[in-house]
Amino acid sequence: MVKESNYSKALIIESDSFCLDLMRRGIISLKILDYKVYYERFVHELKITGSKEKAYFNASAEYNVCVNTIRNAVKYMMAN
Repeated sequence: MVKESNYSKALIIESDSFCLDLMRRGIISLKILDYKVYYERFVHELKITGSKEKAYFNASAEYNVCVNTIRNAVKYMMAN
């Protein structure tokens, strides 16, 4: 059986109204959706620049967070 990445699980959570309600109530952390957005921006920047370092930097500048936050988001979203 192939394990799903955390990114694919985040997409499911985002599309499920019950899970979104749990997030509104604070039962599921909003960090998951933040990381999803950071990850998507990183992938977009990576396609444009072709460089991981530039993609990390550009994504961090876009959301005004440190580069390590983007790195942690990418690492988390790629994990099984």
